Amino acid sequence: MKVEAYFVPNPNYIPKGTYKPTALDEEKACADFLITDCGGRRTEVRFNHDVVLSGMKGRVERCESNPRIYYVTDRQLDYLKSKFTYACDF
Repeated sequence: MKVEAYFVPNPNYIPKGTYKPTALDEEKACADFLITDCGGRRTEVRFNHDVVLSGMKGRVERCESNPRIYYVTDRQLDYLKSKFTYACDF
């Protein structure tokens, strides 16, 4: 038995060291905010654009190092989910 093999160029080939965004990456980029952490009493959300949170009951904590990150309670998170589009980032 003799086998003959040869390489065929792949049109979907991604060169080493490059990154092709997936559908999930595109969905996260289109969302208004991402839920990045669910631990303890507060949930961390990161907005993809500048936003001013007004009309929210209770105190909303803002991250000191990144102005787009907020720490919200579950009740505030439900309010944000009703007003904005969101995705999980974990």
